[in-house]
Amino acid sequence: MIKINVKSINIDVRNRSFSLGSNSARVVILITLILILTGCTSANLGKKKAEDRVELTERQISILEQENLPVDYEKLSVSQKKSIMEIEELLLYLEDKYDVSFSYVAYYTATVLEPEDLSARPENGDKGDIVTVIRKYSDEGDVSISDNYPSIAAKMIIGLL
Repeated sequence: MIKINVKSINIDVRNRSFSLGSNSARVVILITLILILTGCTSANLGKKKAEDRVELTERQISILEQENLPVDYEKLSVSQKKSIMEIEELLLYLEDKYDVSFSYVAYYTATVLEPEDLSARPENGDKGDIVTVIRKYSDEGDVSISDNYPSIAAKMIIGLL
């Protein structure tokens, strides 16, 4: 916290004079320190640290190539960066939940009227075996994720019989 206590600052615009009063040395030192400190922090804002860099997975790179997007994370737009991270998160959700690998088919970001939607194919699935994952956010901030993999898995099992 910076506390500034100045007893008098006089500015006379007509005579173009400026007076700091009896505490002028303190005020000058304080202003100099503020400029030095804010100058140092603003110089570091544009620089990326090594730990701030995002390393994409092979799957994410493959998805970007499939969608004809740059595979360099820094060249993606803000919405593309968010989407590629969300896609990976939802694919990992499916894989963790069912212990099956899934591949990306399509992704739709949430809109005012529609929730976030990922389409994926299970590793042993046919072209038509598409699993849909839907993530919804409530007004209270709760998140719910639902998918239809059980019905797709049942269809795959029945198809084997």
